[in-house]
Amino acid sequence: PALRLGQWDMALSALSGMEEAAEPETREVIAQSRAMLLAWRGVDPGNLAEQMIADSEATEDPQQLANGLGSALEAAFIREDHKASVSFGRRYLALDSSFGGPSACFLIGRGALHAGDVGLGEQALAAMRPNVGGALDLDASLLEAGIAAHRGHQEAAATGYRTALAGYRDFGLRFDFALAVVDMATFLGPDHPSVRASTAEARETLVSLGAAPILARLDRLTAASSDAPRAGRSGAVLSSTPAPVEPA
Repeated sequence: PALRLGQWDMALSALSGMEEAAEPETREVIAQSRAMLLAWRGVDPGNLAEQMIADSEATEDPQQLANGLGSALEAAFIREDHKASVSFGRRYLALDSSFGGPSACFLIGRGALHAGDVGLGEQALAAMRPNVGGALDLDASLLEAGIAAHRGHQEAAATGYRTALAGYRDFGLRFDFALAVVDMATFLGPDHPSVRASTAEARETLVSLGAAPILARLDRLTAASSDAPRAGRSGAVLSSTPAPVEPA
């Protein structure tokens, strides 16, 4: 997907073109996808996810509910609303598995671990298990590493994170790599050697994507480890406050 690959501008352009040509009911779905992608750049999606959930309850459409909960999970993670991450995550896992998907389970697990709910993280990992393969194997490794870190198994966690980072890089999943570094800095600490070795690359990606909320989180996590200006791999010092991105 474009989100994971970091092809955001291309995806936004394509969605805009599709939205113009779509039928009204399809146009709404496309607009929702576009709004959630822009949310990673700090553009407030408002109550979009909550409205999707309310609409699904009114129509008793379980697939629409799953989609709405997926968007709500994204929004909660972006704004670091840990209580909402856990609440929406538990509700999603209670759905019939035929309406869910491993990618949402991965987001549930990630949000749960950031909220400190290891049990929910383990449930999400178990829900992913029948569907792993390709990049999902890396996602599962990332959750395993986070769980290990919470359990105090730092070396096992570091090994899992390095495996996930190497795989994300090989697959060209730039944004996944950057998010994994944020996870690693959160659970292993910014001074861990693996975090220090990966932070500049992650930060450069976040700056290039305009992923302001995640960049701010990474900067906050790493601020205590060094007061020196941060540079990308090119050596250029990068601004910690990207220019605001307006919806296209």
